[in-house]
Amino acid sequence: IGGAMAIPLAEFANHFASRAAPLWQWQALCQARLVYGAQPVPAVVSNTIQELLATRTQAPHERQAIYDARIALERGAAGLNLKRAPGGTLDIEFLVQGLQLEHAHAAAAVLTPGTQRALAALAQAGVLSADDAQYFSESYRFLRRVESGLRLLNTPARHDLPEDDLSLDKLALLLGQPNGATVRDRAIITLAENRRR
Repeated sequence: IGGAMAIPLAEFANHFASRAAPLWQWQALCQARLVYGAQPVPAVVSNTIQELLATRTQAPHERQAIYDARIALERGAAGLNLKRAPGGTLDIEFLVQGLQLEHAHAAAAVLTPGTQRALAALAQAGVLSADDAQYFSESYRFLRRVESGLRLLNTPARHDLPEDDLSLDKLALLLGQPNGATVRDRAIITLAENRRR
């Protein structure tokens, strides 16, 4: 990396290496993807991120802190909020990021961005059971698909399952499901099982 790029990347790396970064920034770093850049920038940035995550030492309270942060995000969420309610997509994302942070030093292969790919990597490394990884992958895909349907219907609450039957039936039609009750019932079961696991 030449010129001006060397300083910002060095400052970025120092921010994390000095432990100045709060836990939520480390979680975000687990999801970081470089989307643009001429060679060798992508390789250098990716290697820097991998090294930061793999050489990081975990504080004893972090598992609880991640759990507490996740629970805090539930406050004010509707009961069938597919993202923030208990068992929503954030449960899976926080689980994945927490396991990545906890096991990156021993199994750098778990450091792959994207929740779906990370679930597979965590199972491959033996950090997450194959059954749980498969379940969370299918569950996450289902919940995200429903969220996408809600966006296509231009609903006012983009993560909340509609309460009225007409909106639920429209969503079901869009998702190729027999009716709105089927979508609602599956969402309720999925959220409960995500939280249980």
